[in-house]
Amino acid sequence: MSAYIVSKKHVLYLVMAAESRSIGLNGCHPTFSWRWGNPMQSGELHISEGHEKLAEVANMLWRENMASVGALYAGSSASLPGPVGGEFVVTGEDFRRVLWDSFTAAQVFKACDCFEYQSCEHDGWRASEAHAFISALRAAAWHSLPGYEGAEWGAPKTLAEKTAADLAGEKRAAVVNLAATTAARETVGKIQDAAFIAAFGSGAEITIEPGQMAVVAKLNYDNSDSMTDYFDRHCGIGPGFVLAVGKSGRETEARARAAVALYPELAGVQFAWKTEKWSMGHGNYLEAESGFVKLTPEMAGNRSIYRGGEVPAARWEITFRKAHSAAETLPAFKGYPNGQPSAPSVPSASGEAALAIAGVNRGENDQLIMAGPNLGK
Repeated sequence: MSAYIVSKKHVLYLVMAAESRSIGLNGCHPTFSWRWGNPMQSGELHISEGHEKLAEVANMLWRENMASVGALYAGSSASLPGPVGGEFVVTGEDFRRVLWDSFTAAQVFKACDCFEYQSCEHDGWRASEAHAFISALRAAAWHSLPGYEGAEWGAPKTLAEKTAADLAGEKRAAVVNLAATTAARETVGKIQDAAFIAAFGSGAEITIEPGQMAVVAKLNYDNSDSMTDYFDRHCGIGPGFVLAVGKSGRETEARARAAVALYPELAGVQFAWKTEKWSMGHGNYLEAESGFVKLTPEMAGNRSIYRGGEVPAARWEITFRKAHSAAETLPAFKGYPNGQPSAPSVPSASGEAALAIAGVNRGENDQLIMAGPNLGK
């Protein structure tokens, strides 16, 4: 077996690596330390250690290396294998220059392996301070490897455990994404509703109590697609607006038209009466055949028709809304009184519509009231 005295540059590299923030002083460790002997002794290097202290440690390493080579070969240090010429002494001045701008774990391992190979030829190596220093430097290099701090303390997760954890993570991410998507949709919905209320609302909200029925105006559009046999003629958009509230009763054309007649904006719209009182039917309602409403970007929001593209103009539908076990609150249509009793201005009407406005509908004394005024009296 052969050995040689390592170069001054080699011992400088080992000490500088021990004092570097990337190896010896990495992470939360402000001190690089090593222990040896019996009784136990210890050595330390700190952040911004003085040059003389660094030189002291470097000379300790170099002396141990020379002792090993001297045990293998007879002769003085000047005649032993290794650097030729110069003094085998490290001074503080040797540490004033920046010799390396980075230290990698792989290179530190290799430098430690080389130094130990050249220094282990005498019986005192295992108990020496140099051996303890090199062992501590190797451990620090291991800890500096990328991923070491985040690795499992013990065996890593099995493939089954990792798959289960990944699925759980994906589920959590899906829940978070769903919550974010739901929140975004709610925000868009609030912006849409605000746009509709600004255009068609009175600013008041009307509560429909149990036992009452409201006549409600709501915009819809035909979202059907004949190419794919998709049918959705009554795709609602925006909130429903209360036109009138009365005692729950029959859903009649006269009652619906009487409520429409109270609003000039709707009175000029041509409506057709529809009766679809069957399973999956739309019920009894008035459907606008004129007076279509062009939606603003705020009203349309992120809506699109079934096959893609902007939502076309919407049409008014007049429907009936009953409150059963719980009250329901909806915005009032523009022009609806704000809850104070007063004598309303009722447009002239004739026939069944006039009877409905008066609260009489084919023998029923059903009241048709607005917020406060009782039109049945």
